[in-house]
Amino acid sequence: MQNRVLRGNSIPQGGAVNPVVGGVAEGGMLLPDTGQTQAMANVFFEHSEQNYLQLNEERLVPGGQTNFRLQNVGLGEGLEIYVTGTFNVRNSHATAAQTVDIAPEFPFNTISNLNLMFNGKVAIINCDGYQLLNLMLKRNFRNMFISAANRIDSRIARLSVTGAGVTTVAGETLTGISRINIPAMTTATVAYELYLDVPFTLRKDLPFGLLPMNHNAIHAGVTITTRHLIGANPESPLFAAGANIAVDGVPDIRVLPTYNFWGLPSDPALYQFFTNNSYAVTSIPRNPIGSVGERALSYNFPVNYWLISALFTIRNNAGALADIRANVNFPHLVYNGTVAVDRSEIRTRVAREILTTGRQYPYGCLFFDSAQTNNLDGNSANTSKWLNMYQANNPSFFAHIAGLTVPGSFDVLLEQIVPNYITVL
Repeated sequence: MQNRVLRGNSIPQGGAVNPVVGGVAEGGMLLPDTGQTQAMANVFFEHSEQNYLQLNEERLVPGGQTNFRLQNVGLGEGLEIYVTGTFNVRNSHATAAQTVDIAPEFPFNTISNLNLMFNGKVAIINCDGYQLLNLMLKRNFRNMFISAANRIDSRIARLSVTGAGVTTVAGETLTGISRINIPAMTTATVAYELYLDVPFTLRKDLPFGLLPMNHNAIHAGVTITTRHLIGANPESPLFAAGANIAVDGVPDIRVLPTYNFWGLPSDPALYQFFTNNSYAVTSIPRNPIGSVGERALSYNFPVNYWLISALFTIRNNAGALADIRANVNFPHLVYNGTVAVDRSEIRTRVAREILTTGRQYPYGCLFFDSAQTNNLDGNSANTSKWLNMYQANNPSFFAHIAGLTVPGSFDVLLEQIVPNYITVL
């Protein structure tokens, strides 16, 4: 019975939404049962069509921000970005070769933040590139573009390094390259590509969160913040101990955005339910881990939304990603003071997730799926399992920490449904 306090489909603060869509009545609840929700989506799809609009290419500047707007057309479903970058790394030492390490999450950590603001007031997407990669992995159920060895499909991201006498070392990174060796007074050329699918809706077939971009009084702006390419710690895309290593010249980094949207049906009742219930992805960075031991990782969830999932990216005191199976154990959510959700030993948990969902989360990432529908589709279709953070009593997440050099930290990515989050006047 206690589970129902958190998972029940009761009417939250602010009231219920009651659309009637193609004869499918929402029935007086904020979230109808799964079957009704899917039926409502299917009726909408039958009266619309999907479109893809390529936007202008933009340049990304390391240490800077790049801004562009979405087109005012249709009901926004998502944004695809394809980044290509080339830059030179110079070893200026007169006699000695130097090494440059590559972060495990490269090249996705070149994007330190991607922010989508609706009408300049509401952040629909606010997270970094590595978090978006993990979200993309979660949403694309059983699409194994990351292998059991944590290697990413080269059609999603790739890295190449060239230069006279320059060599690379294979290692534990997404690209399979962990180090670059650069001879004295030599320049290495680094080229990379990455693809990200940035969602505005909960699922492709369950479009909670469609953005009403259908008139000029509305605007949605995207801001991409790019990291400096070389730094002193493992959070940087490339990092080196010596002062003789630096970026040589001006990097050439470009992003090609594609705006994905659905056509606007003539009857607003066909889509208002999905635009009135927004899908939001929010990052809360730099939460401290001050010690090791039981419940050393502790996070108090914010309230007043429906929680779909939470992704924890854990780092040690130097900024290096944690080894989840070695450093983390017994992750679980607690609410009402005593009720623990999904508390299990980490090796069992990881094995179960791989077996039942096919997902292999890469370095440093601990995932909590509030839907807990391992026997169903792994993309949280079952609305009755979303966590009701309007009614949850002091919801918190804990995990035991061992073998992590502290003080460490963790970032949290919340995948949410928020009723009446955006307002169109």
